[in-house]
Amino acid sequence: LDIFGFEVFENNSFEQLCINYANESLQQQFINQMLHSMMAQYKAEGVVVDSIPFEDNSPCVDLLEGKLGVFALLDDECNFPKGSEEDFLAKLMDRCKGHSHLKAGGTSSDPFLKDGVITTKTAGAARVQSSKQCFVISHFAGEVEYNITSFLEKNRDNINDSLRNVLRSSQQPLIAILLSADTSPGGADAGDAEEKPGRVVGGRRVGGASRAGGASRGAAGGRGAAATRQADKRSLGFQFKQQLSELVKLIESGR
Repeated sequence: LDIFGFEVFENNSFEQLCINYANESLQQQFINQMLHSMMAQYKAEGVVVDSIPFEDNSPCVDLLEGKLGVFALLDDECNFPKGSEEDFLAKLMDRCKGHSHLKAGGTSSDPFLKDGVITTKTAGAARVQSSKQCFVISHFAGEVEYNITSFLEKNRDNINDSLRNVLRSSQQPLIAILLSADTSPGGADAGDAEEKPGRVVGGRRVGGASRAGGASRGAAGGRGAAATRQADKRSLGFQFKQQLSELVKLIESGR
């Protein structure tokens, strides 16, 4: 039963990992709603049906999105100034050692991955090199070998600050919305802590901004700017997981 489009190519990277993670999660929803739920309903109503054997892909989903799963370890490595794909792979293979759905690169039993474009003469060397650059996940639809090259760069999805500022000033509404700065009353533009001029009447200042008010707005502006920076630093994998979680909740709400 494979109703969703898993991807496997000669070279699979971060993009294929995200796509296959989405498909794995959607497959899990299909299993839960069409098999678990229906069998439970038949049992509750006293309807006698033959047992339907099926593969539970929950362990694979946990491997991808768990607290010590692939995306969590990748985010963790991205937070290190000197983080590297090699260290990410080493941590993944160590923390998830013995997992039923994880293998070292070069050990896949999939003929496509073994034979693909590899000749008999270079197969051995390629498999050894693959173990240093790849890992294999046993998805619901089959095994996929992922090459870790550029995983950190793609997950960080960094945009140069100067380029970000240029995009924020774009006259195109969609681009301006997607990359708009925080300009709310408590945002970065509201935090002018300097005292503005006013008139002194009877020993009191009338009009203008007081230092206390300016400092208060400055603190609020600092928090707004910090929130914006924090949002900017969210990894691509984190955002993808968030959006997928919202999609799954929407599907579940339609039961």
